[in-house]
Amino acid sequence: MTGPLDAEAIGGALTPRCVGRRVVYLSECDSTNSEAVRRLVADAAGCDGLVLITDHQSAGRGRLGRTWHAPRGASLLMTAVIAGDAGVASRVVLATGIAIREAVHESCGIEAELAWPNDVYVRGRKLAGVLVEAARTGDGTAMLAIGMGINCLQHAGHFPPEIRERATSLEIESHGVVSRQELAIGLLRQLDRLLPAAIEGRDQALAMRWRQHSGDIGRRVVLVHAGREYAGTVVDIDESHGLWMQLDGGGRLRFDPLTTSKAI
Repeated sequence: MTGPLDAEAIGGALTPRCVGRRVVYLSECDSTNSEAVRRLVADAAGCDGLVLITDHQSAGRGRLGRTWHAPRGASLLMTAVIAGDAGVASRVVLATGIAIREAVHESCGIEAELAWPNDVYVRGRKLAGVLVEAARTGDGTAMLAIGMGINCLQHAGHFPPEIRERATSLEIESHGVVSRQELAIGLLRQLDRLLPAAIEGRDQALAMRWRQHSGDIGRRVVLVHAGREYAGTVVDIDESHGLWMQLDGGGRLRFDPLTTSKAI
């Protein structure tokens, strides 16, 4: 589907427990996460379960102040809002990555890999990313804005030169027709299935699923935490949802997905 996304049709295809109670389409915004947080602060009523989808972000954001590049109408750009505090955000990051991986597989038949801490890759190139931010409503209720960006219809020339060799899209990887609409529906269904258990801590299977589809375990990586680089081999994702690295210089350390990034 190359035209605008249909929020009414997407919402009508769902039977939500927590995600997708209301789906809103915006032709353009600065950032779906930023817009979601503004709505939470201004008027919290009805925000739990809200999903914002846009065709273009004028100031798309990734983690740690990075920019998210997406031509108009080429990506699935979406934020889901759910009740939850910062203490469960790490689990939500992992569950969202799994949801994207499963939705991509169902809609396009593509076998994607999960990349620590918040990305989805295909053949070593980035397909999607997750940005989870904590916010509070005017009455102090803790909420999470779960931002997702999936490259759908881009060709290689659509990516900026500095990331062209490290990025991909469903159009590049798939042999079939790519429908952003069907992908959105599938992703929201996966989120509605996975997020409640992640938030409530009933999610012992999350780490197992991450291990199953991880592209990192057994590989040497360089991670950045608190401005310092750590080099070593990824050995596990444990049940407390941290990545364990065997350091090159000896010893092991655990890294939280909210405070860790890979060195570029």
